Amino acid sequence: MRFRSVSFRGAALAVVASLLAPASLRAESICGPGKELAPNAWACIPKQNRPRASSNGGSSNNAAAMVGVAAGLLGIVGALAGQMTATDNVGRADLDLNEAGNASRAMNRSGFRNMLQGNFRRAATAFKMAAESARKAQNWKEADENDKNWAIAVAHEHLQTAVRAETDGDVAAASKAYHQAIVAAGTVGDQRLVKELQSHHDKLARQAGKSGKGKDVIPTDSYCATVNGVMRCQ
Repeated sequence: MRFRSVSFRGAALAVVASLLAPASLRAESICGPGKELAPNAWACIPKQNRPRASSNGGSSNNAAAMVGVAAGLLGIVGALAGQMTATDNVGRADLDLNEAGNASRAMNRSGFRNMLQGNFRRAATAFKMAAESARKAQNWKEADENDKNWAIAVAHEHLQTAVRAETDGDVAAASKAYHQAIVAAGTVGDQRLVKELQSHHDKLARQAGKSGKGKDVIPTDSYCATVNGVMRCQ
C-alpha cells in the first residue's frame, strides 16, 4: 500500500507543514489545550506563561523568515515524502512464528505518525525497527522499503535543522545540516533531489560569501559521508 491521490497529498503537505512550523505553532494540536512541547524534548508539559512577542518582531517575524528560507525546499520535501511506503506484513505466516511481521507493520505506522507530527528522529527510529522486524519475518521487500523510509525521515530531520539554523543566521550549522540531508537523499537513491539540494546549498554559500561568512560553509562539491554517527567531508 502506498499513499497516493488525496491521501498522499494530505500526508505530504502535513509533513511539509511540520518541517516548516516552529514547535510552538504546532504544539497545540499535538499536545492538546493548555499544554505545549518542552523546548528540549519531545514531551508535552503544562503551557508556560511567557511574554507575547511584539507585533513588529519576535516569533511572528521569525516564523515568516523561516517560511521564506524554506520556500525553495518545498518541492524537495514533498518529493521525498511521496516516496514513503506503508508496509502491510505480506510475509509467510509459517515463517513468522514470533509475529515479527506484525511488529514491523506496527512500527511502520508509528513512523508515519511521527512524520506527520514533525518528530523525524523518532520516525527514523521506528522505520529502522520496522526494517529489522521485517527481516526477522523474511519480508525482504518490506525491509528494503522501511530502510528507504528511514533515509527519508533522516533527510527530513536534517532539513528541519538546516532551515532553523539558516533562519537564525548560523551558516556553519545550516551548511552541515544541508550536507547531511544530501547524504540521506543519496541513500534514498533520488539523484535529482540530491542535485536540487546541492543547488539550494549553493545559494546559501553565495549569500554567506557576500556577508563574510563564506569560511563557515562546507563546499557544495565536497564528498561527505556519515561514519560512526559523525559526518566527515573531503
